Formats: sequence, C-alpha cells, structure tokens
Amino acid sequence: MDRNDLGWVLAPLLDAGLSVDQARDLLFRLAFEEMVSQVRGTRGPTPDAVADQPDGVRAAWQQMLLRLMLLDPLREDGADGGLAAAEG
Repeated sequence: MDRNDLGWVLAPLLDAGLSVDQARDLLFRLAFEEMVSQVRGTRGPTPDAVADQPDGVRAAWQQMLLRLMLLDPLREDGADGGLAAAEG
C-alpha cells in the first residue's frame, strides 16, 4: 500500500479490529477538535479520542497519527495524488 494512500493511514486502526465507520468517526473527531482549537486560538495536545478503547486500539491510534503526519499534503489540484485525484 502506498504511503500517500489514506488506506495506509487507517490500516493500524482496522488491523486493531475497528470497523471502517469507527475509524472514520475517530478521524472526524480529531479533525473537528483541531478546527475548533484553531478557531479558539488554543493550541495544545490533541485530546485522546481513544481513552476508552483497549490498549491495542490506543497503540494503533498512535501509529495512525504518526502515519497521518507522514502523508504528503493533500493538494486540491490533485497533483501528486492529492485530494482531487483521490476523488476521481
């Protein structure tokens, strides 16, 4: 799987037993909390969205966050596999 593939980012969560919908919900929560913190002007550690999950899922969450940081920026023009290319 290509490192620029969003499936590569989610793979640790899926391998830990979460469904695609559960992984998507966690990512949505992460994105929403990040946007709210930017609007409020508060920058702090990312809230642990998986505090209530088993150890394996928490470890997978950390791996997913690392992979997310390694992704090339998603470019709206679709260059280099960006967002427009992903949408088809």
